Amino acid sequence: MRHLIRLNKSLRYAGRGLVRAWQEEDNLKIQSFFALLVVLLGTWLNVERWEWAFLIVAIILVVGAELVNSAVERLVDMASPKIDVYAKAIKDIMAAAVFFSSLGAVILGALVFLPRFVNFSS
Repeated sequence: MRHLIRLNKSLRYAGRGLVRAWQEEDNLKIQSFFALLVVLLGTWLNVERWEWAFLIVAIILVVGAELVNSAVERLVDMASPKIDVYAKAIKDIMAAAVFFSSLGAVILGALVFLPRFVNFSS
């Protein structure tokens, strides 16, 4: 029973963190919009189950990277309130990680969706 109580607390903390990130992070809203677009397109174009697996993993990686980026930015701001070369480098590297995962998701989406649009227009 104690495990269920801890699990419930963990889920509430995660939910609060997600709500806070959603409220404060514009990039998360943009990424969520594109995630919804991918789900709608995938449903409309009847993607295969294995393609769904790749698309869902890509969505999770991008949103997860953005959440980690947001948390690290807050930590850096807290540890180094003044502008600092190392703090800037950390933030830039985290932004690059989000960009890299987003680029991978775009490439994956193109591999899944472009052939369908080519066949659809023929």
